Amino acid sequence: MISRIDLRVIIILAVIIGIGGCVTLAFMYHKDAQLREQILTETRLAAAGIDFDTIRTFDGSDADLTNPAYISMKEKMVSIKAAEPLSRFVYIMGQRDDGGVFFYVDSEPPGSEGYSPPGQDYTEVSDQVRELFTTGKTGIVGPTTDRWGTWISGLLPIQDPKTGTIIGVFGIDIDAGNWTAITLYTGLPPLVGTLLIVAIFLSFITINRRKDEENRKLAISEQALRESESRLSAILQSSPAFQFVIDHNHTVISWNRALEKFSGIPASEMIGTKNHWKAFFPTERPLLVDVLLDRNYKVLNELYGDSCHPSDLVDGAYEMTRFYPEMKENGIWLYILRPHIKMTRERYLVLLRH
Repeated sequence: MISRIDLRVIIILAVIIGIGGCVTLAFMYHKDAQLREQILTETRLAAAGIDFDTIRTFDGSDADLTNPAYISMKEKMVSIKAAEPLSRFVYIMGQRDDGGVFFYVDSEPPGSEGYSPPGQDYTEVSDQVRELFTTGKTGIVGPTTDRWGTWISGLLPIQDPKTGTIIGVFGIDIDAGNWTAITLYTGLPPLVGTLLIVAIFLSFITINRRKDEENRKLAISEQALRESESRLSAILQSSPAFQFVIDHNHTVISWNRALEKFSGIPASEMIGTKNHWKAFFPTERPLLVDVLLDRNYKVLNELYGDSCHPSDLVDGAYEMTRFYPEMKENGIWLYILRPHIKMTRERYLVLLRH
């Protein structure tokens, strides 16, 4: 089952891709329209410099090859093709009485692969092209496919100025592959922009989910720590032994009831301070736990000498038995055990027994 957040992500991605796709298609459609208008304009301009009356002298057969008017028209087709960078073929088509379409003249040199000799039948002619001989409307046709390839063509019907009949069609063919490449290239910027937005959005979602997962794990860890510390506090408070806990800054964070009764200092006055020395000495001085916490072993030897040593009972702990003459009326002997308790944060427990 798709979760609610996943459904929102899918919807947002669909919207981004949908908008990006529409913009990309709009860019391509606009470029396609521009190219069609450009080719149509170029076809009209090219046709304006041609004396189509000479077509009347064409026979539509090999006999035209020696006709000076044909030779002149052939040169004109070649020059138009050279002047139009997108053009592949430039030609004039005619139509026979039986409706068949043929080539009068084209821009290709004799013997070349794309050459159409005068009178060559155009058997692949499309219905759109055939209709031009009837409607007489200038337009863009294609893409259409024939033996030479796939083309988009600018076509201009040639009318007899006296009778208005169509005596031929002037055409310029553009390779549909080049046309498509140009339109695709135009759509590339919005497409790349869309993909970039999708990538950024997915990265944002991924980072947020990782952050949420880390926060979830941290919350579980902190909850476990709080529960652990709560259990530890309950154990410390119920213990008959004198116990207190400081953090790595030497600040008291726990002061159990037994130590409250023994020292006469309530936990409310001790927790949050660094005054744990007050339970043992009349003036401020470091306790064993403070010296070990700071790893100040030189001071350790000076203050406690051989009375302090690693514990044989608890790994990583130190123990000491020492007489405190300032405590109580006649002084008191204390056994001190300082284990090193590691949780998420460091805690330093001191246990005392007299």
